[in-house]
Amino acid sequence: MLLLLHINSNYKLYQLFMEENFSEKESLKLITEMMSKAKKSYITKGTASIVWGILIIICSLFTWAEVQFNFNIGFDIWLLLFLAIIPQVFFFYKGR
Repeated sequence: MLLLLHINSNYKLYQLFMEENFSEKESLKLITEMMSKAKKSYITKGTASIVWGILIIICSLFTWAEVQFNFNIGFDIWLLLFLAIIPQVFFFYKGR
């Protein structure tokens, strides 16, 4: 949803740019502002994605081991995904 809003706002800026007659300085300023906004919105460290990926790999390996070696660890390993919400919230607020 957020990506759609971002695309929509960029499209509106593009329409404005195409409809108006800008001077060279104004068009350069608009392009610079748009590039700055794009950099700020897309550059992330990816730490939260790495945490989710590692947790999913761990859960998958435990599930495979349970099926392959016919044992039970006593709880559903996939419930650990709920614990991943805590660092996700932390990384979200730290990144703001």
